[in-house]
Amino acid sequence: MKKIMLFFAVATILAACNNDNEVLNETQYITEFKAGFGGADTRMTATANNGLKFAWDDGDILYVYNPEDEDDYYEYVYDLSDDKFYFDYSSKGNGGLTVNKSYFATSQGLYNDSYTSVGGDFAVKTQLYYGNVTEIPLISDLFLAKADGTIATMHHTVGVVEVPVKLSAESTIPELELSDVCITVWGAKVTGQFYATPKSPYYAGIIEDGDFDEDSYAYQNATLNKSTSVSFFIPMLPGTYENPELWYYDENGDLAADPVELTSTLTIERGKVTKMPEQVPTLN
Repeated sequence: MKKIMLFFAVATILAACNNDNEVLNETQYITEFKAGFGGADTRMTATANNGLKFAWDDGDILYVYNPEDEDDYYEYVYDLSDDKFYFDYSSKGNGGLTVNKSYFATSQGLYNDSYTSVGGDFAVKTQLYYGNVTEIPLISDLFLAKADGTIATMHHTVGVVEVPVKLSAESTIPELELSDVCITVWGAKVTGQFYATPKSPYYAGIIEDGDFDEDSYAYQNATLNKSTSVSFFIPMLPGTYENPELWYYDENGDLAADPVELTSTLTIERGKVTKMPEQVPTLN
């Protein structure tokens, strides 16, 4: 009888161990995580009436990459009601990020279909070409998917120039409709494709064979008047630029005013807004 009881006791322990192993070996996924900003210097502080995002909006998308597999990426959608990003089941058939694996996230301002290696670091190809000011590119540090409390720390990859503009008090028209403005830097690669890495300084360089433009645009339908200035927020790559010019375009895409040199030297820092003096255009 003792032998029989001992046999059943050992069998029970082995069965319990097998059950534990099955639980441990079962792949776990997370379907939600939080995303914040890393440091005050990466959180742009401008007024909200221009459309520039410095807080998540309902429906914002983050693309989350497995740095070991370029085809393994996921879409997560922001829910304003509880300040979390949730796995978009329509984009992938599995359950989301695998627990205890490392990932990095990018904003919708970055390509979600390719990344490469720059100096041994993971890098996502980014495009800042006729950039819409609502799509400021962001990238996170590498983060670990945890069963509970996963957080991705986001960083800006570009800077922004703020240009306040209003009509002259002597203007013969009371107001002027503008469709967009741009900063032109002759000979400098301001927009186009570049690399962003999930490792400081979050900006690795421009792609030499990419499509480039010497302008950086802000699409913002705005009405200029004589009493209150309207601020345009224009995203630009980090760097120092010589003799940048401001160009204004009307609703028809024609130049609405004479181009003007903003400053002799313009330095753009990642994640910061550089404010220019108020501009009073000379109308055509």
